[in-house]
Amino acid sequence: MREVTKIPRKSNPYIVIGVIILFAILLLIDRFYWAQISQWREDEATNIWLGYTAGISNMPVGLISSAEIPNPNGMILLGFFLSFLPNLLSISFFLGVLQISVFLFVGWKSFSGNWQFLLLATVPPLSSAILRSISVEFWNQYTITLINVFFIFWALRYLEEPSLWNLPPITALILLAPSLYLAGIVNAMVMAILTIGIIIYKRPKMNNFMAVLIGVLLLISLSIFLTWSPYFQNVNLTQITGYNQTRLGIVDKFQIAWEALFGLPIYAAFQWVDNSTFESAFKNADPRILSLSTLFLLRLTGRIYFLQAIFAFTSFIYLIFVAFLKGVTTKTFDLEINHSAAKLVIVCAVFVSLSYTFSAWLGGPSWIKGERPDQTIQYLPMFLFLIFLLPFVFTTDGRVKKIITGISYVSVVIFAALNLSCGFMIIQDHLQYRGNVLTKADVPLIDKMLVVDFLANDWSEYSNSSIIPVDYDLGGGIWDWVPEFGKLLTPWYPAPMTTGRSFDYELLRQYGLTNYQEGVQLRTFGAGRYLVTYAFEDPPQVEGGHVTNYVFGRLRVTTVER
Repeated sequence: MREVTKIPRKSNPYIVIGVIILFAILLLIDRFYWAQISQWREDEATNIWLGYTAGISNMPVGLISSAEIPNPNGMILLGFFLSFLPNLLSISFFLGVLQISVFLFVGWKSFSGNWQFLLLATVPPLSSAILRSISVEFWNQYTITLINVFFIFWALRYLEEPSLWNLPPITALILLAPSLYLAGIVNAMVMAILTIGIIIYKRPKMNNFMAVLIGVLLLISLSIFLTWSPYFQNVNLTQITGYNQTRLGIVDKFQIAWEALFGLPIYAAFQWVDNSTFESAFKNADPRILSLSTLFLLRLTGRIYFLQAIFAFTSFIYLIFVAFLKGVTTKTFDLEINHSAAKLVIVCAVFVSLSYTFSAWLGGPSWIKGERPDQTIQYLPMFLFLIFLLPFVFTTDGRVKKIITGISYVSVVIFAALNLSCGFMIIQDHLQYRGNVLTKADVPLIDKMLVVDFLANDWSEYSNSSIIPVDYDLGGGIWDWVPEFGKLLTPWYPAPMTTGRSFDYELLRQYGLTNYQEGVQLRTFGAGRYLVTYAFEDPPQVEGGHVTNYVFGRLRVTTVER
């Protein structure tokens, strides 16, 4: 068995570098436009609001989960640092660029000496319409995707150079995952097990052991001080453990583990094919506001993913089978192994399999059966690494190798072209839509920013007060639950989750203006000078005042002169 790290065909490195630079510029422009249609509803906005206003020493818990259990405060702590950026648009853009960076880190760490493999590893996740869409959202399930990919990077770095100094950043990621999202305990468990596994596989030199140990202990202490000590002073452990009512026997657990491990080729191939999965996984895929051509391209992105997955697993099995037959007949096992691709594929496969297993064991959704695709979207980068690199873990010389290489190149080009085109059209559809359908993507962030600018400028001409009378009626039948649900947070924070929180954040962050109903959880509508509503709904009726309506995209601002 021989090791291979290169695809035979050589390319002019300057041409490749030029293509990469142009692709990077395209991705930056792309993320800026995705940021313009980011959602920033109450979940995301409350995290950034509390990060900006609560103070880092007064963040005992995070937002309330769907099970009505407080999450840890990791997202709010992250919001504290992100709030140093000037506005929500810049935060979304920064998150999008951060996603680009971590994908490039993983590709570079695996294939820095080979441009062809680097492109095969990085182009699919960088161009994926789904991953580009979620990259600009400050949402728990989406943010944890970055943690997973960062861990892959550090695991590969350790496997390349088994130094103890890789352990502190890995420890930080293990601690960070459950602090961002209570379900991130699954991610933390998987990262811990994989870390133990790679340490056993490659023993590090014990140089600087005490310095590294002190660093790890400091990180653990900091996590306890900032997150877990205040959290468990306010949340009982029984609240968390009591949520899991599932009691699995040893046979059930073994069956789940078996399905997660050996069923990987099945759910890896089929999980991201159906359009209905897209609608549940990312908010911009609602077919009611997308054009027919966009929906057609979105469907094609699922089909090319499926075909590549089938090709990847088929070619992998074929190569092993042919090598086995040759070994039996000629007593030679003539396979080339690409250790760089093999390490990335194995780490991703084990990460996904263990995660799917532990989620079911802990009473969470059955990801294997397609439940909660908004949670499994965090593993899509690993699926893409897996299906585009699996054909190159083992190769043979001759025509078969050329066929596999050629098909892979064609596949990655088609995948990237379809996804990039689809993503651009999704953005265009959302920016141009003026109908009366409201989706979970809400209206584009750019519309909200125009409203905020108008409110601040108009108020500055009307008054010198830093208290601005603005009311919001933006439930739209989708977010009408927000005010009542937000009451669950009031034991720790003064009415943080209220309708229109993203507007209030921008008014305070950019203009130093505070809503006149700040601190009130169940706010009234109609008494303010400014009434913000959806433009596709009937304008508010106000008695005893002169009303003027201004439309900004899909939002309306009604000014009332009393």
